[in-house]
Amino acid sequence: MKTRILILIVVCMGSLLPAQVSVRKDDQFYKRLVVQRMDLDEKFNVPYRGVSRHPSDQDGGPNGMVQALLKGLKEGKIVAYDPDDLTKVMTYEDVVQRMKDFEQALTGELGEIDSLDTDWVDDEWDEDFPEEEDEDILEDFDTGTSEFDPLKDLSNYESVVQWTEEWIFDKNRSKMVQQIKDIQLIWADPGGAIMEKYLAVFRWGEAKEVLADARWHNRHNDAAHLNLKQAFDMRMFHSYVINVSGKGVKSLWEAEKRRLELVEYEHHLWSY
Repeated sequence: MKTRILILIVVCMGSLLPAQVSVRKDDQFYKRLVVQRMDLDEKFNVPYRGVSRHPSDQDGGPNGMVQALLKGLKEGKIVAYDPDDLTKVMTYEDVVQRMKDFEQALTGELGEIDSLDTDWVDDEWDEDFPEEEDEDILEDFDTGTSEFDPLKDLSNYESVVQWTEEWIFDKNRSKMVQQIKDIQLIWADPGGAIMEKYLAVFRWGEAKEVLADARWHNRHNDAAHLNLKQAFDMRMFHSYVINVSGKGVKSLWEAEKRRLELVEYEHHLWSY
């Protein structure tokens, strides 16, 4: 009997996974706008980057948060917004062009073959170097003009992710709840020489639909995988605060201090 009751409790808890809840304006006793930053290289957050799959894995679907969002944008399921102007909609082509610009800033622009200086080739080399072989070598030379595939290598975009959320004390529920507003994709130079650049912003109301199709990999139990939306709803990540209502944070120590202030505010509302 006890076993049946325990199974029933587990099933019920599984169907009541914590999710973002809407809070009426009249029930908002306290609210702060918080910007969170997640380091995807951190061990606890690695499942958000996506993992290498075994060939027998039939799960399919996008692999990782960044890929899921860009693939959803490509398929027209979600809309991207310009980080500099949140009223400006960006198409998939706009985002791809922005990615190209970022890569060009990192690697520099490679000139076309026609513009290469070939004056260093003397006549003697020309005689021993047939013209048709010249053409073959030039064809094999990588000019950087091949089609750019943004979904092929996302390593520069899978270092950090940011999102904006509201921390609201709901006086109807008597608890602090978090409502994510948007997710920001960031390009980071692996060498750290160039400042980070914001790629695009996605509203959470749309992004959560495509994240529901991407898997959060449970490395300890193959029978307990979640999707990325469930993982976000359950707050299964480690992040740190970088801004609270317009006031920036300058260090990790201060980030933890600001987070604890929000937690303690909720705690101090209770009287014993």
